[in-house]
Amino acid sequence: MPSQFAGQESAGIDTRRENSHNGKNHASKTANPVISRRALLTLLTAACVLPVAIIVVVGAGWLLAAMGDQSGATGLNRTALVLGIVWIVDLICLLLAQAVRSLDPPDDRS
Repeated sequence: MPSQFAGQESAGIDTRRENSHNGKNHASKTANPVISRRALLTLLTAACVLPVAIIVVVGAGWLLAAMGDQSGATGLNRTALVLGIVWIVDLICLLLAQAVRSLDPPDDRS
């Protein structure tokens, strides 16, 4: 009588692969995280730099408005608005990246 698992190899199930469930080393999974450290660093840097850039652009817009250059002030105010939207999107991406990274298995280097 054939085993009920005899056809698994032909069905595309590879039971020989190393994973954390069969007690073998899963270093290949932790070596390539879904969200890289560089991506998190980039998002974090942008989250810190963008508010400063927004303040500088708004201040320059106020200065141009005080000097009577309404078209320049309007352009800088719109630029500040775009930077604010980019900042909000960056914060949302940073939050989601940290959430995805928290799902990675812990490092075994401790």
